[in-house]
Amino acid sequence: MIMPATLKLPRPGLFEGTRIGVVGLGQIGGSIVKALTSRAPDLELIGLDRDQLLRNRVRRFCRWADSLEAIVEQSDCLVLAVPVPAILTLLPQVAKCASNSNRRSPLLVMDTGTIKAPVVREAGRHRRAFDFVGLHPLSGGERNGWSASRADLFQGDRIICCAKRRGRAEKTAHELVKLLGATIIHIDAAAHDRMIATTIGLPHMLAFAAHGLPTRSGAVQRLHGRSWGTLTRVAVSEPAMVGGFLCTNAKEQTRVARLFQKRLNQIIAALQDPTGRRIEKLLKQWRAS
Repeated sequence: MIMPATLKLPRPGLFEGTRIGVVGLGQIGGSIVKALTSRAPDLELIGLDRDQLLRNRVRRFCRWADSLEAIVEQSDCLVLAVPVPAILTLLPQVAKCASNSNRRSPLLVMDTGTIKAPVVREAGRHRRAFDFVGLHPLSGGERNGWSASRADLFQGDRIICCAKRRGRAEKTAHELVKLLGATIIHIDAAAHDRMIATTIGLPHMLAFAAHGLPTRSGAVQRLHGRSWGTLTRVAVSEPAMVGGFLCTNAKEQTRVARLFQKRLNQIIAALQDPTGRRIEKLLKQWRAS
């Protein structure tokens, strides 16, 4: 039975008295705030975004922080819901803020980035300043911004967890995932990035490449079928966000791209057979595998 997003849940014990800060109020960060507001309205939520116009829009969901220093000072658990390059930039800044603050308890930092290994490594350099758990929600879509966020975005979905050590930080991450209505999956950060290069990185590369193909006639738009729409759907994603997770996973992404390039070359070679038997055999072989 799917639980309605408006149903109030009992707050997990590890969140008793916890103040949760969310940096980045786009689709993922905004959905976290909306989900927690709906499911655990007694939690204290704090938000920070570079778009100052959001200040009034998020008022009924969370308190607004004026700076990174402020949200670090005021939060017990801080979620970085921004593109991967921004996460890598923010982690040392968060560590500095946490070290200089008069905290009442150790800071727990989580991120929601698409790529995990470089983020986990960077966070490991600041283990004296905060505990860290890397999360990757498999829930986002091609739409961007606060307007694309919703309270039920994570309902029934999966959130990957990459944690170096088991302990209170990981247990807290588990309870956060439960509050969001999702299921947690544990994967090693390096293994995660290898798989993501195929399952998320490759589709985005193909979508943008196909979307950018030159055409000789404007009439071609009227001939786009559903298969074209499926292929190019994610090409409306924010290029900075997509470029960020492709670049930070460049080694694995290059490996996957070269494997796909090899298959494209096989298709080109098979098309030289005018009977069609060679391409049919190749397609049957790939489908069977």
